Amino acid sequence: MRRLATLLLFGALARAEVQVFVFVRTDCPVTNRYAPELRRIAKEFEGRHVAFYLVYPDPSENKRAIENHIAEFGFPGTPLRDPDHTLEKKAHATIAPEAAVFDAAGNLKYHGRIDDLYVSPGVARAAAQVHDLENAIQAVVAGKPVAHPETKALGCSLIDLRAPDFNHDIAPVVYRRCSSCHRPGEAGPFSLLAYSDVKKHATQIADVTRRRFMPPCLPEPGYGDFSDEQRLTDEELRLFSDWAAAGAPEGDGSVTPPQFTAGWQLGPPDLIVEAPSSYTLPASGADVYYNFVLSPDLKTPRYIRAIEIRPGEKKLVHHANLYVDRARSAHAGEGMDPVIERTAF
Repeated sequence: MRRLATLLLFGALARAEVQVFVFVRTDCPVTNRYAPELRRIAKEFEGRHVAFYLVYPDPSENKRAIENHIAEFGFPGTPLRDPDHTLEKKAHATIAPEAAVFDAAGNLKYHGRIDDLYVSPGVARAAAQVHDLENAIQAVVAGKPVAHPETKALGCSLIDLRAPDFNHDIAPVVYRRCSSCHRPGEAGPFSLLAYSDVKKHATQIADVTRRRFMPPCLPEPGYGDFSDEQRLTDEELRLFSDWAAAGAPEGDGSVTPPQFTAGWQLGPPDLIVEAPSSYTLPASGADVYYNFVLSPDLKTPRYIRAIEIRPGEKKLVHHANLYVDRARSAHAGEGMDPVIERTAF
C-alpha cells in the first residue's frame, strides 16, 4: 500500500516540474467514475516529471477508508489528507472531483474539471470531447500558458465539509457578480470591494440573493444561455447563506479587489446616442420605469457589436431594459406617465 501522506506545507511535497492535485471524496460517485480516466492521464505523463496526488479534504475520512477507496477503484497518485483544507483553499477547489495544476514554483496554472464528460449534475455525454486536465498538463510541461486556466467542475461539493470564508469562497463570487455595480462611483448604494464592506451586509446579501432579487437578471432561465449572465448558481446561493450563518469569517491570506476601467467599460464608443430629454425622479417613493425613446439619425446601416448604457446619475438607476422598436410604436407612448413598481425588501 502506498504511503498515506498528511499535507503540512506545499513546499514539503515531492519536487516535480508539474504537480497535479485531484480533490476527491470516497462517497462521491462522480469521483469514482473518473478513476479509469485519471489512470490513463497519469500513465501518459509517467516519467515526465509530473507528480500526481489524490487529495482527501473530508476530516471524517480516515486512513483505512482512504486506503480502501484507492484499492477498490484503482486511483493513481500519492494520497494526501487535507483535513484543515489548506491545499483545497490554495487550489480554489470546491468540487470533487476537481483538478489543480501547479508549476515547479508553486504557481496555480489550472483548476477545474477533468474533462467535459458531465454536461450538468447527473447528465453525462457518451464520451468526453474536451480533455481539460490533460491539455493543461501538456501546456505546463511545455512551458506554455494554459488556454483555459479555469473551468467549472461538476460533482460533489467540498464546501459542505467546512464553513466558507471570504478570501477563498465569497470574494471570487462577489468580485465576479456584484462589484461592477457595488463600488465607488457606480449604481450600487454601497461598495462591495473590501472584506469589511461585505461583512456588514452578509445577512442582507444572503437574503436578497436567495430571493434572486440580486444580482438583477431578468431573463427566465431555461430558454437559452447568455454570455456573462449574472444569475447566481445554486452553489453560489448556498455559499452566501452558509457564510452568513457561520458569522462571515474572513479566512486566512488576503485577496486583491479587481481593478475597473473608469468611464466606458467597453472602451471608447463608435456612436453615442443620447435621450432627447431628462426625467426628474421624485426624492422618495417606489421604483419608477420611464421610457426614453432614442432615434439616432443614421444615414447608412450600422452593425452593433455591443451596447453600454450609462445613465446621467448612476445612483438613481437600478437597471435598464432595452428594446428595438422596428414598428416605431414607442413614440405613441412618449411622454406618458411612468410605470410605478413597489419593490419589497
